[in-house]
Amino acid sequence: MNSSKFVFGFEFQGRGEVTERDIIVGSIMLALSLTAVILGSTNLVIIYRSTIFHSAFGWFWATRTSSEIVSNAVHVVYSAPVTLLQPQGIPPIIPVLTYLIMNSSAFLACMIHQAVSTNRFIAVFLPHRYKFIFTKRRCVMIVLSLSIPVVAFDIAYIAVPCNLVGYGPTKYENVFATCEPHFHRNYSPIVASLYQFCFVVCAATIFTDSATLLKILHMRFAQNSIKQDIYSSRDIRFFAQSSVQNISMILTSLSVLLAGSTYRGDDDAWRISGLSMIIVTHICNALALIFFNPEVRKQFFATVCGRTTTTVVVASTNSNMMQRKR
Repeated sequence: MNSSKFVFGFEFQGRGEVTERDIIVGSIMLALSLTAVILGSTNLVIIYRSTIFHSAFGWFWATRTSSEIVSNAVHVVYSAPVTLLQPQGIPPIIPVLTYLIMNSSAFLACMIHQAVSTNRFIAVFLPHRYKFIFTKRRCVMIVLSLSIPVVAFDIAYIAVPCNLVGYGPTKYENVFATCEPHFHRNYSPIVASLYQFCFVVCAATIFTDSATLLKILHMRFAQNSIKQDIYSSRDIRFFAQSSVQNISMILTSLSVLLAGSTYRGDDDAWRISGLSMIIVTHICNALALIFFNPEVRKQFFATVCGRTTTTVVVASTNSNMMQRKR
């Protein structure tokens, strides 16, 4: 852009007219993000109603889900509408702050997922110490501790000059705000470092999940002749839904990292993939809770069909325990 016409935040403006591609991309973004918000909210209701999730695992899951809901709500109320409408004259503070909220929430969800993975690790390796380790107070402290990197990112994002990012409706992605004409870079080092850190955090769960899986297999083979009780089956299901999510989150982190480091202006697929993959991952996370737990599936589909079954999990648990006593 010519220096005499330079306007800060021009990357955040719409083109003033709507194209067919804008409608397609905006509609898909709205549908995905709205679905993620609805499924996430459903997860919170399920966790509240189901006693099986009244535990440290449920606490971490609910915290992560709440962060994902906030992140996707930003797309519902801002990113998707400005893509569909392509308005001009948007005050730069709006996309900058919405990005801060969205990215901070997604970052916290990424951090909390490490707690979910570690929770399953301890549940399998130290089952008798589990309740002592994951007390209510310690769970709160863990979440607060994992929030420290998020706060550090927020401070650096705001305090370090020429690092602001916001959603660009013409690019369909979060774009760097050039702070002066002919600036020497077109990306935010702070945000790029955040993407790298998130990828490392997600990749680290591979080690804890691998160890957890090996321990589960060892117990299965060692106790092959012993009927597995409900708690063993529950640990396996909780581990399965956590580890499956790790795969999608690692792929998403890699996609975001690559999309944020290539900056291919003529490649729509690269520009859109990072943002879309985050929303899709949040949808997968919400669906995992439903489809990996038969009690939850019954409650979910009963709720969808208009029947109230708030005690289905307790009833199912008691039934299985009675069968074990027999």
